[in-house]
Amino acid sequence: MRRIGADGSIEELGTLFALAAGEFHFEARPPFAWGGLSTGLPYFLQDQRPAGFLGRAVPQRFPELGLPQRVMDWNDDHYLRYLTQRGTDTVGDLILGDVALDGLLAQQQRRDSVAIGDRSETYPRLARDVLAGHLPGSSAHGEHPKFVTMLEGHAAPRPVIVKFSPPAATAVGQRWSDLLVAEHLAHQVLHEAGIAAVQSRIEQFDDQTFLEMDRFDRVGREGRMGITSLLAIDTHLYGKLDNWIAACGRLLGDGRIDPTSFDNARLAATFGALIANPDRHFGNLAFNDRYDGRFVLSPIYDMLPMLFAPEHDQVLPREFVPPHPTADTLGPMPRPGRSRKPTGSAAPRINASAKGFARCARPVEGCSTRCRALVHSEVGS
Repeated sequence: MRRIGADGSIEELGTLFALAAGEFHFEARPPFAWGGLSTGLPYFLQDQRPAGFLGRAVPQRFPELGLPQRVMDWNDDHYLRYLTQRGTDTVGDLILGDVALDGLLAQQQRRDSVAIGDRSETYPRLARDVLAGHLPGSSAHGEHPKFVTMLEGHAAPRPVIVKFSPPAATAVGQRWSDLLVAEHLAHQVLHEAGIAAVQSRIEQFDDQTFLEMDRFDRVGREGRMGITSLLAIDTHLYGKLDNWIAACGRLLGDGRIDPTSFDNARLAATFGALIANPDRHFGNLAFNDRYDGRFVLSPIYDMLPMLFAPEHDQVLPREFVPPHPTADTLGPMPRPGRSRKPTGSAAPRINASAKGFARCARPVEGCSTRCRALVHSEVGS
């Protein structure tokens, strides 16, 4: 197993041995801290599994591997076959096996990119291609339709993930367009409050909305960063999978994260509750991971009012009731008289004429005040 550094360098970390009865042994090289025996694949290889919208296309993309057509039906043997043969561009910075490394080195010679000035033509085409299952590339997680590419035209190449909406002419398309703008606005609010969130931009081409986000597991054209989800970490260390705040509290108590990461995770969880985002599952929080036993909270992502997402191609009426404080959130919840008005302007292009989405837009547009209040209360200023 090898790690791709932020500068694109390649470092050997150790060797993974498959044993009987579904066990594995990883013979690590210092300073890698996770050697030894594991039941099932070790935690640091869990997030490279194909998943979500892009992951579902992997079996069709590589029929020569003879894999089950639904990735949810894969066992560890299937996953290892994929990872060691075709796992050249997975989440994070790890490469397992010589064949996958050879694929990475070959890929570096022919990596596709998009010029900034060509996005109006290229993004709609890439959206059509990925919907048709024709687009190769990284299997970034998440259920929303998306593609990954390299954006050219800055001082350095910028690896991006791009979510996109259906055409806004339909009610479902307009709702997803509004939600992508709301997600971008939530990123901005978190940044303004001093909490790291993905850097994002909204573009609209061919009656579609595109949310363009910088990848935080990539650095320039060839560099990578180690990223591990809270799902993989908690499953490995505790197996509780209860909620973000409790899980990060365990990590803090064991000295695996610092107080800043815990405070920001608690603020993010409370913030999500205040903007009608019930989709705070353990795959939607991640940590920078150098595999030394300690973790640092990654930028916040997938933070949007998912309560108002369409279901079964229908826009259904939803009522949002802001939650009351709990023992976990009492500290960072805003308090009367301590909130301040937001200084930034609301993001444009939210379709406020849609009555149903007005209930969605209001909590998101108001979250700047709430988020500042969270930080204001937390520091006691």
